[in-house]
Amino acid sequence: MSQNYVIFVENRRIKIAFDKKIKGNDVLVKSDSNKELISGSDSKKIKILVRKLERGELQQVAFKTNKVKRLFAQIAKSYDKYIVAAGGIIFNSKQQILVIFRNGKWDLPKGKLELGEKLIDAAAREVKEETGIKKLTVLTKYKYTYHTFISQGGNHILKETVWYLMYSDDDKFKPQTKEGIAKVEWLDAKRIDEVLDNTYGNIQLLLKRFNL
Repeated sequence: MSQNYVIFVENRRIKIAFDKKIKGNDVLVKSDSNKELISGSDSKKIKILVRKLERGELQQVAFKTNKVKRLFAQIAKSYDKYIVAAGGIIFNSKQQILVIFRNGKWDLPKGKLELGEKLIDAAAREVKEETGIKKLTVLTKYKYTYHTFISQGGNHILKETVWYLMYSDDDKFKPQTKEGIAKVEWLDAKRIDEVLDNTYGNIQLLLKRFNL
């Protein structure tokens, strides 16, 4: 089955889904209440839709195509830079998830790769650096998420994060304050709504998959 994509622009979404009924290079686009058929090679039209979503003029843009990866690559080209990061979804023996409070929002530990670093090593390193935990077991690669942001220099960035499931019972935390992290905590069912109400769309997507 072809991979589908969800790209978060703050809490708005760009969706790319496979539809075998769409022929050739055509792409069916639904943006809010509008629907139209465009060419998958119409980079100008695709970029206009993406920028409108970024400015909040649209709340959602959904693409349907039989060439999902090609369309994702076309959308990626509308950004100034594409970067890859890795992070961890860490559980303990109480089935709690480790979360961090970074720059006023709840988040999961993650970060960019260092030169020549493998994804799995980057994920483990970032978790340890941002939370201070030392006892950590990486279990398996879990999921990819995508989100966008605008850099301080005004560049439009598309960021791919590769998430790994991990295990730890460590409770000796040391938040990486230089990265804006104020707190590191184990999250349980009693506080899940508090976190979901103050986090990013891609983190909501991950956390809602687990029944705490």
